[in-house]
Amino acid sequence: MKKILILGISGTVGKKMAEICSDDGRFEVYGTYQSHGCDLPVTHCFEWNVGEMERLGAILQQVEPDIVFSALRGDFGQQMNAHQRLARYVKEKGRKLIFCSTGNVFDDDFSQPHAESDPVKAQSEYGRFKADCERELSQLLDRQLVILRLPFVMTPDPEKMMRICLQNCEDGKFLGFHNLYVNMITDETIAKFVVQMLMKPDEDFYGVYHVATTDWISHSKLIEQILQIYSPENSKLCTVPFPESKNKTAYFALLPKRINWEMTCLDVFQYIAGSQK
Repeated sequence: MKKILILGISGTVGKKMAEICSDDGRFEVYGTYQSHGCDLPVTHCFEWNVGEMERLGAILQQVEPDIVFSALRGDFGQQMNAHQRLARYVKEKGRKLIFCSTGNVFDDDFSQPHAESDPVKAQSEYGRFKADCERELSQLLDRQLVILRLPFVMTPDPEKMMRICLQNCEDGKFLGFHNLYVNMITDETIAKFVVQMLMKPDEDFYGVYHVATTDWISHSKLIEQILQIYSPENSKLCTVPFPESKNKTAYFALLPKRINWEMTCLDVFQYIAGSQK
């Protein structure tokens, strides 16, 4: 039975990873959390602040995981140090690191959807940080590293879904960008994809994967759909041009070239809507 250590087990992706891996029955699941706890047996949960390097080393020594799944959040500098420590463990022990990255590594280029092989071009602090992590870990680990680039992550959690809408508000109205096209994925699909990968020989999965729908919709349609599902009584939507590209079509979308599936935006909305019934 493979041991998997999930860093950030109380977050959206980490929590679903723990659930799917535990239900699968072929994994011994462990996790770290900072403040919200986790649903695993107490001996499999570790409270850990991302800046505590000695504590991280002790957890790795105690668990001896075969796979480390990183969905960390927090201070960027501390995260980088933690990932460098993880990389040393993975390298020395011949293990595997799965690192959750983001479509923001392309947020300085909205001209087209981006495939796994496209060079990163980040403008935001968050995007640049994730790009730096990808670069550092790739140099250290090569084929012992899997990078999952994620778009909007959708989950059957009203509070988290409404946060997507609240990112752009003005005068009490939700803003939707009609000329910005985006894609998405569900927390469940991410977790099931990882489990499917882990059933393959180690040499068969490595590098960058864009875990995303094969199609995209306008940002305004995304906000409209979320509001219809979670807040139909408060759906004041104002459609406006995307500020970064007012007169052109813009894309914040990932092309899943290395994944053979037909996951669509409609599938995602059916998943989150079905959970409310």
